[in-house]
Amino acid sequence: MMKSVHWVLLLSLLTGPVLAQSYNDLLNQGSKLAAQGKSDQAIPVLEKARKLKPKSGDPLYYLGVAYRDKNELPKALGYFDQALKLDPKNSSALANRGIVLTRLKNYDPAITSHKAALAIEPTNPSYHVNLGQTYREKGDFVLAAASLKKGLTIVPKDKATTLKPNEITLAYGYLGDAAEKAKDYPEAEKAYRNVLVVQPGNLTANYGLARTLKADGQTTEAITAYQNLVRLKKDEPQFFIDLGQLQQRQQPTAAIAAYEQALALDPDQVSVQLAIADLYSNQGNFAKAAPAYQTYLASKPEDGAAHASLGGAYRQLKQDDAAIASYRTALKLLPTDVTLMGNLGVILTEKEQYDEGVPLLRKVVDLKPEDFSAQRNLALALVNQKKFAEALPVINKAISLNAQDAELYLLQGVALVNTPGKVNEAITALETSLKLNPDNKQTQEYLTSVKKAAGRS
Repeated sequence: MMKSVHWVLLLSLLTGPVLAQSYNDLLNQGSKLAAQGKSDQAIPVLEKARKLKPKSGDPLYYLGVAYRDKNELPKALGYFDQALKLDPKNSSALANRGIVLTRLKNYDPAITSHKAALAIEPTNPSYHVNLGQTYREKGDFVLAAASLKKGLTIVPKDKATTLKPNEITLAYGYLGDAAEKAKDYPEAEKAYRNVLVVQPGNLTANYGLARTLKADGQTTEAITAYQNLVRLKKDEPQFFIDLGQLQQRQQPTAAIAAYEQALALDPDQVSVQLAIADLYSNQGNFAKAAPAYQTYLASKPEDGAAHASLGGAYRQLKQDDAAIASYRTALKLLPTDVTLMGNLGVILTEKEQYDEGVPLLRKVVDLKPEDFSAQRNLALALVNQKKFAEALPVINKAISLNAQDAELYLLQGVALVNTPGKVNEAITALETSLKLNPDNKQTQEYLTSVKKAAGRS
């Protein structure tokens, strides 16, 4: 009987230390595998450790990490929650719980979890960065930038929690993005430049810096940033589009080249074709503007403004029939556009197509009675039609809007000469025209002939 007790005692003495050692070995092995990202190998080892000590939170925590890295997020969350039931002050579990909830887009609970971790370890830089990332994912960019900045500047009490160099670079990238979206451009610029000090070829940071400089109105610096960007990546049309937008005011020729490169990379960028056409037009290069507008309109025939611009280019090229066709199309698409009515009305009356042109000019005058150009254009058309009685009130209105226009007094003189009993008034109008423009030989000759006919030579 004593011998039996001896063996039971011996067995219990041997079993205790062996089991404890086995748990520690399994936990160390499993946690290392989890830290190395070898989740599939870590999980069975950690499950064995958990069975040996079911009331220990450590295996549960590392199982959460392993499932987090496998992107099995509900399982990971479950393990972190179990670990926290056993140890509510486990700041690492709280922080990882916040990370998992962020990935699940449950932002408010994630923020609560991150804040709980920070309440335990307020100087842990990673926890501030994690909170900032959650705010960033949620779209609270001001709060995100503040948390990320704190994580990058806070001095940790525990040196083991100091951010690693690669983590610092990542955090600066996130800070740049958050600050840019919060429209804190100086902070964003600083953050992106910090990334580029370490990684000068980082495409995301280079693009972020270029965008930030552009948004901040630093045009010269932004152009330089985009030029560097297109050297790093020559096959991204958006980079060339952004560069062209920056260059189009001060460097229109360079802007056209950038836009053409964007089109070569992506011919479906029809808005870029329109930008090229507009730039040629603004440069006065209507011979290139017209075909550029035509190319654009082949894809966007419903764009009335582009038809109007094409009409303007044809007008400058003295291709009046083509201009009229473009203006007519534009007016069908934009039937209330007063400027279009005026432009089409003027060119039609110049071509003596009065039946269509004059009603358009009258409509412009009705819509904009105080518009000097509208009154003047209608007056000229009516005089050319020899409708002098109709022309006179229009001329008088135009003169009331601008009494320094010599041609108006010439038109007035012509209309009055052709109105019975108004010769003297006609002579006065023509003399006024000459005072305003004494070098006009046509007016001088006409005045002489009127005076001679009136016996006032």
